[in-house]
Amino acid sequence: MTAMNVYICEDSPEGIFTGVYDAWAELVSRRREYRSDLYPSEDAQKQKEYKDKGHEGIRLVNFVENYELFCSYKPVETSGEKALKVIRTIYSRLGHQTYECLFRAICSNDPAKADAVYHTIAAGLSTKAGEGIMSHLSNPYVAKVFELDRKVGNETGHYIEFLRFKELQNGVLYAEIAPENRVVSMLAPHFCDRLVNENFVIHDCRRRESVVHEKQKSWVLVTGEEIDSDFKSRYSMTESFYQELFTDFCHTISIKERENIRLQKQMLPLKFQKYMTEFGSY
Repeated sequence: MTAMNVYICEDSPEGIFTGVYDAWAELVSRRREYRSDLYPSEDAQKQKEYKDKGHEGIRLVNFVENYELFCSYKPVETSGEKALKVIRTIYSRLGHQTYECLFRAICSNDPAKADAVYHTIAAGLSTKAGEGIMSHLSNPYVAKVFELDRKVGNETGHYIEFLRFKELQNGVLYAEIAPENRVVSMLAPHFCDRLVNENFVIHDCRRRESVVHEKQKSWVLVTGEEIDSDFKSRYSMTESFYQELFTDFCHTISIKERENIRLQKQMLPLKFQKYMTEFGSY
């Protein structure tokens, strides 16, 4: 029985793309080893078995919960250089739209995302599909990437609509979120365009990631840093006043007889309401 090669990647775009690079490189290397002109005819069956298995003998994961028999586990060391090579290949061979779909899928919290991304890339590069690979939904890996892409895209759209900033004493606009997926970096372009003259921070408190934007400059992603709770609660002199004013306004225009909490939760789930100013006193 041929062993399954399992590559354990860091849960990040760079980590997963590095895993794609290493897995593909090893596959190419092994195929060269089993070339028919280098081995006698009695090894033909072995050559055929390996060729038939191909990419199906490879799996990418972000963590290993239970080790399995007949699997070879290989930790992947994240490399920006390798990840960049994979990204360039995707752009040139599969197109920028496919890359965006893959990137959003990588930002999901689904444990099967790394494997789905690898096999989608493999299908796109190994067949004539090319830039049209994302329309091949009969492929289960492509269908999985499509599903994750839509899920992450929907959550990003919700946060663009529901994000609320608060002005701190130092004039910085601060927003806190706790998304299911890693969407904070996808929020940055929208708000940098809308708030180009503002200093602001969008903080993913679940993953300890923050988008930091200095006015009229590019944004940066800061990871692994927690924001002091005392610091982010120091509002400017006018912030508390406008928070109370906005909350009172929302309550005043509400028609009590037409309140439908169930419908409200469907349209605006509680996970968003927790960080929205108008629901602060609910």
